[in-house]
Amino acid sequence: YDDFYFITDPEAFIYSHFPHEETWQLLARADTRSEFNQLAYLKPAFFKKELQINTHRKCAVKTDSGELEIKIDLPSSKRSFMHRLWMSTTDHQQQNFGDLALSRFVLRKQKEREMNVKLEFPAKGKYKLELYVKLDGEESSTHQIACTYIIQSEAAKEDIQPLPKNNRNEWGPGLDLLNAGLKPLNHDDAVIEAEYG
Repeated sequence: YDDFYFITDPEAFIYSHFPHEETWQLLARADTRSEFNQLAYLKPAFFKKELQINTHRKCAVKTDSGELEIKIDLPSSKRSFMHRLWMSTTDHQQQNFGDLALSRFVLRKQKEREMNVKLEFPAKGKYKLELYVKLDGEESSTHQIACTYIIQSEAAKEDIQPLPKNNRNEWGPGLDLLNAGLKPLNHDDAVIEAEYG
């Protein structure tokens, strides 16, 4: 049972349901069927955890450079995320590129009120990204699916290097640092440019 669909905010409901009668969208400006078909695929957890799309409001995204950055706005940093990335092949979807996990090409970092997912694609093709979320301190220990994107990469990223293995599933200062009562003083980003090597 999911009470999300009881007296749901019309602005959230339109991401999953399209009424036959325009009036029942209950929106200031009704979406067309074509607009509805292109909306990002947002699940109830996305709205329950008070997330907001910052970039990429459409489900299908195309990149010509072999890289992409998706940003999600947060009301606070007390959210834990995880992700899964699949690559489509002729007969199935896989989470590996050769011997490497595709997660080694995803840099997910969280700042105070924003979560960024930077993807670099090792090959031209179609990918599926799923983002999962849970509130810090929630009784349930599982993350819930929040949104899904289909990404068409028209090229492999040049000079791509996989990230080192990371059991945290995120990079840089994150929720675990906050929970420990620590705050970074000089490097608050996951990526540090070493000016002198």
